[in-house]
Amino acid sequence: MRIRLSSQALGQRIATLEEALENDGSVTRPIAEREPPNGPWYIDLQVEAPGYGLPQVAAYRYQEWWEPSRSQWELVAYAYDYRFGPHMGGTFGHHWHELRSIDPSGAPVYHVKCLDPLHAGRDPHFRGLRMEIWEARDELTKLDAQGRWPTCEGLRPLP
Repeated sequence: MRIRLSSQALGQRIATLEEALENDGSVTRPIAEREPPNGPWYIDLQVEAPGYGLPQVAAYRYQEWWEPSRSQWELVAYAYDYRFGPHMGGTFGHHWHELRSIDPSGAPVYHVKCLDPLHAGRDPHFRGLRMEIWEARDELTKLDAQGRWPTCEGLRPLP
């Protein structure tokens, strides 16, 4: 199932998300969102936690790629990540984008990206499920609130 939104609804989604993320830390847009008339719309919101001048202990990044579809915008890929550890070297995230090593056709693949900074040599891609951005935000902030780094234990590798 694909998510389709009007330009107005997509703009509201971004504004609502950015406002909610302010509760998680300092929000930045390293790359300005783009809304060309006939091209993709790329959204990139990054959060330094706890932010507001305090020492950084975590980071979150929410990226979405939208393409025009008739008179609406269609979500075609995403990457929602939590970064942690020394130099933010660990990652746990929910992704949906092409992984040609898994699906040579280029179809997007739902997966979890988990990079344990203590085992950086492992393949970081695992089986995952579709995640709405609000579900991902809830899960990623809970991981940070646990006060310990997430591990990749129990995750199943992609086929």
